Amino acid sequence: MTVHAHIDSTCIGRITGWAFAAEPAHAAPLVIEAWSADQCLGRTVANRPRPDVAAAFPAFDHSKLSGFDLEFRMPDAPADLAEIRFQVSSPKGEPHVIGTAQQWSRRGFDKAVAPTSDDTHTSPAPFPADIVAAVSRLWPESDTEFSSDEAQDAMAERIIALSRGPESTQIAGLMRYLRYLRAVWAHFQFVARYFPNINARVAIDSKDSYGKQNTPEEMLAIANHLYVLKSRGLAGDFAEFGCFKGYSSSMLSHACEMLGIRMHIFDSFEGLPPSDSSYYAAGDFRGDLEEVQHNVATFGAPGAVSYHKGFFSDSLPRANIPQLMSLWMDVDLASSAKDLMIVADQIDPRGAVFSHECDAGNFVDGAITAHPDSVIPAIVDRFAQLGTPVTGRFLSGNTGAFWRGDSGIPVLSSSALLRLITSI
Repeated sequence: MTVHAHIDSTCIGRITGWAFAAEPAHAAPLVIEAWSADQCLGRTVANRPRPDVAAAFPAFDHSKLSGFDLEFRMPDAPADLAEIRFQVSSPKGEPHVIGTAQQWSRRGFDKAVAPTSDDTHTSPAPFPADIVAAVSRLWPESDTEFSSDEAQDAMAERIIALSRGPESTQIAGLMRYLRYLRAVWAHFQFVARYFPNINARVAIDSKDSYGKQNTPEEMLAIANHLYVLKSRGLAGDFAEFGCFKGYSSSMLSHACEMLGIRMHIFDSFEGLPPSDSSYYAAGDFRGDLEEVQHNVATFGAPGAVSYHKGFFSDSLPRANIPQLMSLWMDVDLASSAKDLMIVADQIDPRGAVFSHECDAGNFVDGAITAHPDSVIPAIVDRFAQLGTPVTGRFLSGNTGAFWRGDSGIPVLSSSALLRLITSI
């Protein structure tokens, strides 16, 4: 028997694909099986509609119903991983093997599920602590260095593999983390769709005529990092400096409410302060306090938010700044950045500063560079005053992240985070 077959996707406990026999005598749907050594782990029939296969093989009428979706149980094996072979069973002769893959054994899955006394992870991973522990029990080499994008992408792939296991709900914290990501991502997309576009206060050709200055992807990076910090036992609040109409506030307040974090919004609510900028004018990017409160009540979580009105140079010296996990700033002016960075000593040493005035060129080969009139020197200089080196990364849009090079928890790359959110 000649078999045409292809495996489209493979994950823990499941494969999809198509298969049919070339000979008219074998036009009946084929039986697809998963085997480990002499154990049959599951079987199904290749009888699902596949118009794409029919178009590729027009001479074989039975190719129209050749798709399969095979779920199978974990094998009993002495190793953590076992080789699974996928085959077409045949009433006559040898079975036809259409592919192989390494999959968890029952032993391997039990190791991933059960915490042990060896769950000590000193690497500052940009992933939740309990998820790192679960991955590291099954893939010990994963608990290494997470500073490179390649290492973060590899870790994301293993988290996705964990999530696709037939009993993944038993892995401590996994469903909670993925549910959080999915929930905030759905909320962020909702806000992006329905939040008012136009700033009716100014002319349509003004620099601040558009009310949405960020993207859901940028906000997801911050929301993910807050979850990671909470998973590692950090306490404290979260602060936003510069909220304009409350677009990012509506997104991040929802994430803070889910995590039980108090969010503080600092803004003049009168627009930008006077400066010597040739581009920005006093009053640009104004959102009245009542307008922002209305938008956050409509699109965010107002119960999680405290508002602090005033220019930073006036309000912050008088404010009782709480301990902060991290902060987010979209302030445009170098002078405003310098004014607000007096709170840097209130940020947990493992936390991060997120800024909207960044591009990829500010982060090259681990070095941070910027024009002296940008907000970035104020961030770097303030950390230097506190006696600590600062490192960081570009995320997406206009957002970058900065954290202490000696103690900060790295911020997850946008590529790894988007790979997670599009795969769960």
